[in-house]
Amino acid sequence: MVGLESQINILMVDDRPENLYALEAVLDAPRLNLTKCHSGEEALKCVLMHEYALILLDVQMPGLDGYETARIIKSRERSRDTPIIFVTAINKELEHVHSGYSVGAIDYLFKPFDPDVLKSKVDQLIKLYLNSKEIKNQSNQLLEKTKALEMANRELSRVTFELQKSEALHRLVGETSVDTIIILDEQRKIISVNPAIYHTFGFTMIEVLGNNMNILISEPNINWNESSQFSRTQHFEVMANAKDESLFPAEVHIKESRLEGNLIYVCTIRDISDRKEQIEKLRFMAFHDHLTKLPNRKMLYEMVDVMVQNQQEPFSLILLDLDHFKAVNDTLGHQIGDLLLIKLGDLINELLSSNKTMFRLGGDEFAILMPNSELAMGMETARIVLSRINQPIEIDDVTLSIGASLGIVCFPEHGKDIRTLLRRADVAMYTAKRNGNGITAYSKEQDEKDPYRLILMGDLRAAIDKNELFLVYQPKANLQTKAIEGVEALIRWKHPKLGLVAPIDFIPIAEQIGVINLITTWVLTEAIKQNKKWEQQGLDIEIAVNLSVRNLQDVELPTRLQALLDKHELSPHKITLEITESFIMSDPKHAKEVLMKIHQMGIKLSIDDFGTGYSSLAYLKNLPVNTIKIDKSFIMEMVSDGADAMIVQSIIFLAHNLGLKVVAEGVETEEVWDLLNSYNCDIAQGYYIEKPLMEHELKLWLENWQH
Repeated sequence: MVGLESQINILMVDDRPENLYALEAVLDAPRLNLTKCHSGEEALKCVLMHEYALILLDVQMPGLDGYETARIIKSRERSRDTPIIFVTAINKELEHVHSGYSVGAIDYLFKPFDPDVLKSKVDQLIKLYLNSKEIKNQSNQLLEKTKALEMANRELSRVTFELQKSEALHRLVGETSVDTIIILDEQRKIISVNPAIYHTFGFTMIEVLGNNMNILISEPNINWNESSQFSRTQHFEVMANAKDESLFPAEVHIKESRLEGNLIYVCTIRDISDRKEQIEKLRFMAFHDHLTKLPNRKMLYEMVDVMVQNQQEPFSLILLDLDHFKAVNDTLGHQIGDLLLIKLGDLINELLSSNKTMFRLGGDEFAILMPNSELAMGMETARIVLSRINQPIEIDDVTLSIGASLGIVCFPEHGKDIRTLLRRADVAMYTAKRNGNGITAYSKEQDEKDPYRLILMGDLRAAIDKNELFLVYQPKANLQTKAIEGVEALIRWKHPKLGLVAPIDFIPIAEQIGVINLITTWVLTEAIKQNKKWEQQGLDIEIAVNLSVRNLQDVELPTRLQALLDKHELSPHKITLEITESFIMSDPKHAKEVLMKIHQMGIKLSIDDFGTGYSSLAYLKNLPVNTIKIDKSFIMEMVSDGADAMIVQSIIFLAHNLGLKVVAEGVETEEVWDLLNSYNCDIAQGYYIEKPLMEHELKLWLENWQH
C-alpha cells in the first residue's frame, strides 16, 4: 500500500464487495486513502500495521463479526481511540444497536445509507482526527523539550564554574518555548520563569517571581508548601488561574533537579484548552444526533440507566413518531425533510421545562424523558407537544401540515429497564397510530391486539384435536451417489378459515402460549409412525425433526422420545433431531447435558441453520453432534457471491476434519449442486431435488427418482 501513512487513512470492512464499492464511490477523494477489507480478520491485520482516522464496519460477517472485531480493535491501546461507525443492514432493534455501542462504536448507519449523511459524518471525524494528531504532535514536542531540559540540567552541573547563576537559569528555562517553564527553589518559591507565562497566564515575569505557585494553580488537593508533593517526577492535569481570574485546563509536569548543589524543581505548564475542546466535541458527537443536535439514543440509554439504578422516583417516557414524514421526503426532498426535523426539535424543546429532555432516536422518531413524572403528567406533556405538531409549520416558504403518534410508558409500572420501556412505548405508539387517536398510554392488552394473531392463538390449541395439522417431507440426496438418504418432516397447518398457515406464523405463538411441547410431541409421534410404516413397506429412510429451544428445555423430552420409539418399535438411528445454534449458545452447559442424554439413546443430532448464530466448529467438537446443516442464506448465493462460496467450502472442510457430515440447505439449481459436489459436501436439500411432499406423493416420487 504505497503512501498509506502520508494520507488520511479510512478502513472499510464488509464481506460483500458491492458494499465496499458503494462506500468507496461516496468517499472517493484525493486526500483519503481508502483501505477495503472483506473480513474481521483481515481488518485486524490492517489495524496492527497502520493507523486509521476512521473505521466503517459491517456487523454480520463470516468468521469474526463486526461486534467482535470492534471489541478487539478497542482492546488495543494503539487503536483504542479510533472511531468506529457500524454500516449495516442488521435489524434496527435496540438490542442490536446497544450491542454496537457497548463494544465501542460511536454511531450507526443503516443500509441503504444516505451518501450525504455518510460524507458529513466522515468529514467531521476527519477534522477531529487531524486536530487529535496536532495535539499528539504538540505533546511529543513537549516531551522532547522536557527531555532537553533534563539534558540541560545535567549540563548545568558541568559548566556552573564558567557561567553566572542567572545565565544558567536563562538557558534552562528556554525563552523560545511555547510552554510556561518555571524554576522553583527548595522552598517552592518561583525563582525563574520564561516569557511564555504572559501568553499562557497574562502575568509578566516580574509579577510572579518570589511567589508561591498558588498564584498560578490553587486547586485544593495540591499543597505547594508540602515537600512530599515534589518528592518525585509528577504529571497531572489541573485548572489553572489566569491573571483575569478565568480558569483554564492545564497539563503540569514537575521534575526534581539540582543546580550548583541546590535542590530545585523544573515545572512545565501547557494550556490544554484546545485538546479538552476536541474531547468535548467527540463526546458531543457520541451522545448527540448529527442533524438536530438533540441527545441521541445512546444518551437516552445512559440517562435511563442512571434513573433506574437510583429508583427513587417514577419517570415517564414518550415515544413520538411523525405520521406523514415519508410523504414530505418523497415530494419535497430530503433537504426539506431534514429542515423539518431540525425545526420540530427546536419547537418541541421550547415547550419543555428544563428537567425534561428530548432525544432523536433516528429517522422521524423522537423521545421525551420526564423525571419525577407519573402518567398524568406524561399525558399532559404529550397533549401539549401534539397540539404544537398539529399546527402548520413553515419551512423555506413551504407550509407543511403533519401529525404525530405518541406512546407513553411510566417507570416502574410499565418496565424496569430501558429496553422494556422503549418496546412498550413503541407498542403504545403504534396503537395510537393504528387507532388514529394521536396519544396512547401503554397497557398489557395492546401487545395482543393483532386480529390475525388473536385468531391463531385462539385456534391453535384445538388444531391437533381437529386434525388440522399435517406433515410434509422434503427429500435429502447424497451429492456423490444421488441416493436419497433421508427426509425432513415439516409441519403445516390447514386452518379452516385462513387456509394454509406458515410455521413461521404459528410456531412462535405456540411457544408463547405454552403448546409447543404438545405440537412437538405430535410431530414426533407422526414422524415415528410414518417411518415405521415405511420400514414395513421395505423403505429404509431416516426422518429429521426440528426442535425448538423450548422443547430442549423440557426435562421430560428424552423420556417421551424413548416411549415413542418403544411403542412403535422403531430403531433410534432412524431419527435425527435438528437443533438450533441459538439453543447451544444460550446455555452451553445445559445444552451439552440434554444432547448427551439424547445421543445416549442412539438418536442422531444435527445443528440446523449453521452459520447464522455465534457457535463455532471448535465448540461443536465437544458436543455429540453427527451433522451440521449450512443455512440456505449462504447456499443460495454461493454461485454469484465468492465470499459465500468461500464460507461454505471452509465449513465443509473443517466439519469433515471433525468427523461431521454436512447438509446443504436451499439447493435450488444445478450450478449450486455441482459446486457443492466439487467441495465434497455430503448431502443436499432443496427445490432442485424436490419440494416438500405429502406422504403418498413422496412414495411415488421415490419410485421415479433417478439415481
